[in-house]
Amino acid sequence: MAKKQVIRPTAYILLDKRRVRKDGKKPVRLVVKHQGEMYIWGLNLYLTDIDYRHTQATTITSKLPEDKRKELFSAKTIIEDAIKKARNILLEMGDFSKEAFSKKMFDKNQDTLFTALEAQYKKMVKEGRAGNASSYLCTLNALRLFRGGEKKREGHRVTTIGGKDIPLKDINVQFLKSFEKWFLKEGKSATSIGIYLRNVRVIMNEALSDGKITTTPFGKGKYSIPHAADRKLALTLEDVGKIQFADLSTEPALEKYRDYWIFMYYSGGMNVKDMARLKFKDITVDEISYERAKTSYKKRGQNITIPLTIEAARVIDKWGNKGYNPENYVFPILKHGIDPMKERRTVVDETAKINRAIKKIATTLDIEGSISTYTARHSFATIMKRSGVPFAAISDFMGHSDTKTTENYLAGFEKKAKVEQWANLIPKKNAD
Repeated sequence: MAKKQVIRPTAYILLDKRRVRKDGKKPVRLVVKHQGEMYIWGLNLYLTDIDYRHTQATTITSKLPEDKRKELFSAKTIIEDAIKKARNILLEMGDFSKEAFSKKMFDKNQDTLFTALEAQYKKMVKEGRAGNASSYLCTLNALRLFRGGEKKREGHRVTTIGGKDIPLKDINVQFLKSFEKWFLKEGKSATSIGIYLRNVRVIMNEALSDGKITTTPFGKGKYSIPHAADRKLALTLEDVGKIQFADLSTEPALEKYRDYWIFMYYSGGMNVKDMARLKFKDITVDEISYERAKTSYKKRGQNITIPLTIEAARVIDKWGNKGYNPENYVFPILKHGIDPMKERRTVVDETAKINRAIKKIATTLDIEGSISTYTARHSFATIMKRSGVPFAAISDFMGHSDTKTTENYLAGFEKKAKVEQWANLIPKKNAD
């Protein structure tokens, strides 16, 4: 006798056109269909027909005003998160029941690892911290796979679904060791597992602080997060000179990304995201003053003021946007009005292009080691240290430890003193 085919419940989103508010908006519903029955829940989200169609597109059109795009991006995130969560719950469930599904879907007091990571991811997205959001999402996806989940292609996107969730109170040293062992066996890096487990540690520490759990597996004598082996990241002043003065006039693409790298080096080890976000209003004749993207979500972000060297100014003149509108971006990397996740993807792509170019240039120049955008940052720090700037100040300035020390130290730097310190970064053109 042939086995009876099991028909699993399905979840989808619809705009309920039976209910129309005075402003023309209609409620967005989550629907689960099972054995001919339809179960419907509201998402506390209301959209017009046109706005709903926008949320169903792959990306929100850039033709809309920025405020409208942000509103639609938020709605799109709510919808996508709801349908993904619903489908994951249905995969995890045995026999379907409306009550059990509803509790897992909407009970905010579910103290489980997947739920906590999802909440942290949404929080980061809401705050515009795309890098952190991506990190928590990657952590969640890795743990789903570890717990029996699978990857699923939806059009051009690959998502991770399923996996058995685990209560926070059940996470112990053995669980973390098993996850680490599995992850490394999959050929992943110690750097990545370190990032993911630090994210789990944040979740556990918050749960401990909130009284949701009574102990944590992290800490002295418990689980120790693995660290990647230290890498030699800094170049000598001579090697920086080789890169800066290499004749790349016949290869404009390489020249452009080399010059971006040089700009970051001369701009205090600025990262690609901060460089991409620079606006002309951040630059005067002799200074660059900007707020780090890494801290911009805080009420008091970290403002940095550094000298604008001749070398950095040349890069702006050569590759920067024209017109000098104060609100325009300095470099043609980002476009106005894009959402934080699109901004992150653009920055990641640009970083990859710079890294590929600088590695190729370094190989041609017989410079050893893995050269990247990080190398510009660490070379700045190392060369400044060798020039006599106190190690603690430079280390903090680069974000290696307590940033308050850096802020306090640099606050005492007069403009003239900063310019003198920056002069130590310039290599001799005739260096062999």
